[in-house]
Amino acid sequence: GILVNRLMAVAKGDANVYWRFFDTQVYDVKFADSKESSQESINQILKTEQYSGGGTNFDVAINSAVEHIESLKETMKYAKPEIFMITDGGCSCHIKKEQLKGIKLHAGIVADESPYQLEQLVGATGGAYINFYN
Repeated sequence: GILVNRLMAVAKGDANVYWRFFDTQVYDVKFADSKESSQESINQILKTEQYSGGGTNFDVAINSAVEHIESLKETMKYAKPEIFMITDGGCSCHIKKEQLKGIKLHAGIVADESPYQLEQLVGATGGAYINFYN
């Protein structure tokens, strides 16, 4: 729902959004910067058979996002990059705040658990940590 909301902002001309899914693998990054590409993204998100939905490695997911943002810094201008990660938990996080290179991390948990290490990292970056399950 949060991603679809951001894609609707793209359709209105208020945002550009890079997004990708993670589970046991890292999926290709998608970019939405127009009404057409935001609709394509929403359609793709609704196709749940495209990913297995299990085994997310938090470190790989976050590091991949940071690397992608860092690769864009030379070619794109943006006010403040942020990462929003939605997960069902079930994994540990060993990344340190410095590895995020000033990028704010937000996390939404959809589980009856709270990955402490991820919650601490989010807090250290000044991000929002939300448990949607409770």
